[in-house]
Amino acid sequence: MKILIIEDTALKFASISRVLKNAGFIEIDSEKNLEDGLKTIESSVKSDDKYGVIITDMWYPREDLGLEEPCGLELVETVKARGYDIPVIICSSQQYRCENALGEVLYKENEDWNKELLISLVKKAYNINKTKGENNE
Repeated sequence: MKILIIEDTALKFASISRVLKNAGFIEIDSEKNLEDGLKTIESSVKSDDKYGVIITDMWYPREDLGLEEPCGLELVETVKARGYDIPVIICSSQQYRCENALGEVLYKENEDWNKELLISLVKKAYNINKTKGENNE
């Protein structure tokens, strides 16, 4: 299953990516801003090789070299509005509730964070896609 992580902090991306790879999820792509993230998602949908799950931070730039904004919520709503049917997991340093997200994981850089919850949510996305016959294995 292809995973897209939208995260502008290299250390956080590396931490999330390492957890996923250790759990057996190795096809991981990344983007650092909303604009590039949406382009990558759209391209994957158009090429019939869409992502099985998107993991997004809440605060990152709208475009390359932009200021951080609450783009994660906009990403979740845009994915839903465009009908992409891709589960989105929010992984942020602040607790958020978003009804259109598959789930939320609280990430604290210098603290132990709930890696098991992240893996559980990614597996849930995998099972959702498997039920729909959409996993690219």
